[in-house]
Amino acid sequence: MAESKSELQTWKARYESSREAFAGEREKCKQCQKQFDGTKEMPTGKPATSIYNFTRELIESKIDSNIPLPSVKPRHGSERSRALADIIEVAIRNELDRLPMEEINDLDERLTRIMGGDVFLTEWDNSQKTHSSVGEIATRLVTPLEFIPQEAVYDLETMDFFFLSFEESKTRIKAKYGKDVTQESIDVTTSQLEDTNAEELVTQVVCFYKEKGQVGSISWAGDTLLYNERNYFVRKDKVCTNCGKTQAVGETECICGSTEWEKRDRDFEKLRKDVKKSNGEIIPCMSPVFVDGILQMEEVPEPQFDPETGKPLFENILENGLVVGEKRATKPKLRPKMEPTKIPYYTPKDFPISVRRNTSVFQHFFRESDCAVIAEQQIQANKALTKIDRKIVKTSDFFTKPRDLNFKFSNDADGADVLNLDTPDQMHMIQAMSLKFDMSHEFAVIQTAYYQAKSLLGVSDTFQGKADPTATSGKAKEIQVARAIGIERSKRVMKHAAYARMYRNMFWFLLAFADEPRTYKDIDHNGEQVEKVFNRYDFLEQDAYGNWYYNDEFTFSVDEAGAMYGDKSFLLHDVRTDFSMGAFGNPTEPETILLYWKEKEALSYPNAKRNVKIWEEKVQEMRKQQEMQAQMANSAMQAGGANMPTAAQNGGGAGAVPGSPQAQMATERVLASLGQSEKGNPPH
Repeated sequence: MAESKSELQTWKARYESSREAFAGEREKCKQCQKQFDGTKEMPTGKPATSIYNFTRELIESKIDSNIPLPSVKPRHGSERSRALADIIEVAIRNELDRLPMEEINDLDERLTRIMGGDVFLTEWDNSQKTHSSVGEIATRLVTPLEFIPQEAVYDLETMDFFFLSFEESKTRIKAKYGKDVTQESIDVTTSQLEDTNAEELVTQVVCFYKEKGQVGSISWAGDTLLYNERNYFVRKDKVCTNCGKTQAVGETECICGSTEWEKRDRDFEKLRKDVKKSNGEIIPCMSPVFVDGILQMEEVPEPQFDPETGKPLFENILENGLVVGEKRATKPKLRPKMEPTKIPYYTPKDFPISVRRNTSVFQHFFRESDCAVIAEQQIQANKALTKIDRKIVKTSDFFTKPRDLNFKFSNDADGADVLNLDTPDQMHMIQAMSLKFDMSHEFAVIQTAYYQAKSLLGVSDTFQGKADPTATSGKAKEIQVARAIGIERSKRVMKHAAYARMYRNMFWFLLAFADEPRTYKDIDHNGEQVEKVFNRYDFLEQDAYGNWYYNDEFTFSVDEAGAMYGDKSFLLHDVRTDFSMGAFGNPTEPETILLYWKEKEALSYPNAKRNVKIWEEKVQEMRKQQEMQAQMANSAMQAGGANMPTAAQNGGGAGAVPGSPQAQMATERVLASLGQSEKGNPPH
């Protein structure tokens, strides 16, 4: 216990140091968020009275709602490895459909452009259970205000530790960790809550670190240690602290009488029955025992049989020199010593996070945001608008009169203002004057700042969907959009890299914790929905020494054409074009039309399922007719006997396929040679 408290204090000190070092970056993130929200605060002087928030307009125009899809390649080009890579892709795509990725991606797009980046945290939620599985992948988005990197380390690959800081309910912490944190409170130095006095919430800090090639984690709330796991991803068993017996489900007291339990690592699982892999290979539940590479042998009694009759041999059982019975005769025999097969549990090798950055900037962890890039232009526009407001306030109409001339206003019955004069000459002494200010300069400043911001972010009118007189043709607009996307290329590469790393983490978690086979749906080359199974045992390999290990040598990237999957209108247009050009086959053939409608069904086209059923029935009817024609041809050939022309004479050829045009021509010629028509009419 004393060691845990000492270790907690060590990590809390590192947390404080890293938080102070990252305070400047956190403050920039806060300012960028205020800029996006439309703050009227100014760096110096009084607040602005009016703003033109083009920061929000330009960032919103660049939000990409497309979710990059995974692309998995094996490092070794064997057929088995390629099949496993395909299963990984299918599993991850199905997990993306299950997870709220649309919402996560939408927030990720804004956070990255506003604050310069964010973090995807991958977790395994063991509380999610179904009738056939335990646990599911969970993904949450961590903002830059909740993430604190190691001091002076700017790349995740070289980072030794990092911290996550977020608010959690005290009840949830009690249920999850069994720790009472009612006396703890919210850390006001890191919390983003407006009400930091919320009594039901507490700030939880989670630290992930690397030590001796393993990923560890420690977490606390205030001064309460929630957990400390030196090998965070290793399976854990609760064992009795007194005798070491593993705790059974629901057991609170050990048979030795102790009620204290502790967690111990569980590196291997022992098979209870043979495991059959998807390729038909069998992992036996019993394996030979090797010690230092030497096979261990054991003596076992072997029953003896009469060599002539083959019947079992027996020997007498003596007791005090008297025969009291008999038993099977045996002799000792050596055989390999066997034990239950030990399969290692897979352990992820890296931090369970993926960092997305907006752009690359030297010695900055989250890099530069779009808000920071155009902050100066936004300030200029706000200042100009404030000047316009002041001029508007000062603009008004005035009366001029001699200093010693007195007059007053009064209201008549209809409420109109009446100027009371004493003599007619006084009317010529009173004049009206309008005071107006030129605002063209301020409007020019705002317009210049706006177009500078657009230029810095690579946003064109065409990209925003506005009228663009510089692009007079569809091709010109395509070129403009392509150039705007080219400026975005770097940011898109960073997004793809973050998603690829997240997909790798998802695969590692499935391999480590998905004990039961998981069934996922996929579409085959015929457009039919099929099921594919992710089974962690399929990734098991055995080396030359008989040791089992998991094959995790796969590279993860994203499908460069993945953005098209989100644009259904583009895909439907592409499918129609391919169909009309004959890419699916002859457009007049029922099989081709059926394949076309199956493609549209996969894209959720309205009424596509109904048309698929209609054309399936037509294809089945056509195939029945072809089978009937083939049967009639065979019957005709059998009836013709020796008088039947050969296939070569009829032009059918030895390779004519029933139902094909060649087979149809051959059938017609056979029937004609018999003096019959295809419909079975009698000979003339």
